[in-house]
Amino acid sequence: MRVWDSNSWREVATLRGHDDIVWVCAWSPDGTRLASASSDKTVIVWNPNTGTKLATLEVGAYTRTLVRGPIPSTEGETEG
Repeated sequence: MRVWDSNSWREVATLRGHDDIVWVCAWSPDGTRLASASSDKTVIVWNPNTGTKLATLEVGAYTRTLVRGPIPSTEGETEG
C-alpha cells in the first residue's frame, strides 16, 4: 500500500503487510495512525510516518468498511 502527499503528489511511504487486496483505509482524527482493511481478513494499524506496523487484527471476514475514530495507542507509542 502506498501513501501519497496530496499536495505534492509525492509518495511518502510504502506500507507492506497485507497478503491480498486492500479495500479501504481510514486515518485517525489526529492523522498519526492509518488503518487498512484487506481481503486477507485483517485490519492493520500503521504509523504512516515511519511505515511501522503497530497492530494486526485478525477479523475473520472480508472487511470493506472502516469507521473513522480514535485508534488506541499501542505499546511503545503515546497518544498525541
